[in-house]
Amino acid sequence: MSGSKSLFKDLDEKEKGEVRLGDDKQVPIEGRGTVAIKTIQGDVKLIHDVQYVPSLAHSLLSVGQLMASGYSIVFNNKTCAIADKKSGHTIALIRMTQNKMFPLDVSNDVGSALVAKSENDTRLWHFRYGHLNVKSLKTPFEAWRGKKPWVRHLKVFGCVAYALVTSNLRRKLDSKSEKNIFIGYCTETKAYKLYDPVNGKVTVSRDVKFNEEERWIWDTNENPSGMYFELTDHRHEEPEQNGSSNSWNTSEAYPFTPKYLQDM
Repeated sequence: MSGSKSLFKDLDEKEKGEVRLGDDKQVPIEGRGTVAIKTIQGDVKLIHDVQYVPSLAHSLLSVGQLMASGYSIVFNNKTCAIADKKSGHTIALIRMTQNKMFPLDVSNDVGSALVAKSENDTRLWHFRYGHLNVKSLKTPFEAWRGKKPWVRHLKVFGCVAYALVTSNLRRKLDSKSEKNIFIGYCTETKAYKLYDPVNGKVTVSRDVKFNEEERWIWDTNENPSGMYFELTDHRHEEPEQNGSSNSWNTSEAYPFTPKYLQDM
């Protein structure tokens, strides 16, 4: 608790109450807030839930409150060492005075400097740039229906998806799933649209397992029965002497590897 209002970084004066001192005297509590202290390393630490008691001539630091906040306190050789348990750094080293007290110096400039720093945060730059209010950023679905849309069903477009092959469509030793590419959502039912590059067909299925980290490998060696198209050359057609047409043509199958989904 502290009797100096200037030491508080922030203070809620709505917090009221009373506290009993060592001489059995009750004094009023006029607020509760946060006090900043400067460590021996030069950085700033915050002490929360500090009571503001105007009638106090000196600030009192609760040992139990510091321990509950994750600090360790060691009294040795007329010195009090306060350390952070997580980092192990000593944040304060206090020497005992002649009247057997351990005064912790909390200067006013630490609080004022910290307040100036806290104003230059992301929220302040948000106001400077004139961005829209966060609550105003809504999807059309949320703006129309007043509730946020359910997005757990969304998947990475173009990832590998394994569609279930039902028991009536497979034999005993056949695979229970088919490897496909996820290409979208069905607009008529709650299902996914999948593309099978091997057979060149699009299917709709609800029973799908997704591997959003995997992409289809467009390799004809891996997919020997992949997409093919016929090329026929009729440029060298010559008529026979008997009047019949003897076409010299070549027909050859070439693997087709699409670069974009619209090429499928």
